[in-house]
Amino acid sequence: MSVGITPSIVEASFRKSFGRRSILNYNLSVSAIRKMKLAEYYKDNVTIIDAYPGNGIWSAALHNEIKPANHVLLEPLVGAQKFLKQFIDPSKNTLKLWPEDPFRWATYENIVTEKVITPIVHPRTEINPHLLFTCNLSTIQGEQLCVQFLNCVMNRNWIQKYGRVRMLLWIRYSTLVKLLATPGSKRRGRVSVQTEACSDTRLIIDNKMADLTLDKQKYEPLEVMTKPNDIFPTKAPIALIQVDPLEADIEQLDYFEYVIRTLFILKTRPLKEGLAILGPGALDDMGPSLRPLLNKKPADMTLEEFFLVTKAFGAWPFKPEILHDFYAESDYSLHATSVSNSSGRT
Repeated sequence: MSVGITPSIVEASFRKSFGRRSILNYNLSVSAIRKMKLAEYYKDNVTIIDAYPGNGIWSAALHNEIKPANHVLLEPLVGAQKFLKQFIDPSKNTLKLWPEDPFRWATYENIVTEKVITPIVHPRTEINPHLLFTCNLSTIQGEQLCVQFLNCVMNRNWIQKYGRVRMLLWIRYSTLVKLLATPGSKRRGRVSVQTEACSDTRLIIDNKMADLTLDKQKYEPLEVMTKPNDIFPTKAPIALIQVDPLEADIEQLDYFEYVIRTLFILKTRPLKEGLAILGPGALDDMGPSLRPLLNKKPADMTLEEFFLVTKAFGAWPFKPEILHDFYAESDYSLHATSVSNSSGRT
């Protein structure tokens, strides 16, 4: 089944943004998909979970190129639903519209329990070739959801419990620079380290009109949007990233998450000041083993250096007892909570 959503159709009858930024260039979308070689990798019994498809241009390109057995559009907006329904052929049963909000965690459980999808669990030795996830995260709330997706990659829950599920995410440039910021960048933060630790993340589609400072050798895009009407709204640039979860576990994950979350509170101050807030006596006890790093700022530290701090913290007998990233279901999203009890130091 081919989905015939074209830019001309969208421009004629779907001009509302609903607070999102969406690609309008179908040919560029197809070119990026081919350069990613998605159709070569996703060949057999493929399911696509497609969150916030909006005008459907990107969704149509994915569907027509990969030809999945099951493609589920998670679209809560009535206006977008009405537009998309005209392109769905119920007799084919390969493209389905599900009206629940992708921001609600229960939505992903519901499409399984209602048998809208039947995910195949795949060994973590490779990216799951049967399940692909894509999402438009270009709203104001999108960055929050993007960070939660990364939390799930680290903790192997949500759809990541089915194996290493690739994610193709449309994001704002304010989010992009945070995710891909390298050591020494003023944008370097906890989420930058988290992204690097749990995934191989690539910039797929860039925008010529965006003012972006990235390591161009490390993040060379496959395609670049060059015309204002490649996206809608025209003056709101977005980018597409590919997030491939890594195979290896992050050692001492709870400690690692606590360390990066705490140290980036003082991201522009020397590490020796940050150690002091990890727990009473941390600087005195951990400092000697981390002496070469003590004057380095967290924003300048590499992933390997954060692992060194995590190892030292894990070996510290007086570290706080921590309940970190305890996930609880709510009406709208997963919330992480953390509790630190007092240490055993007297």
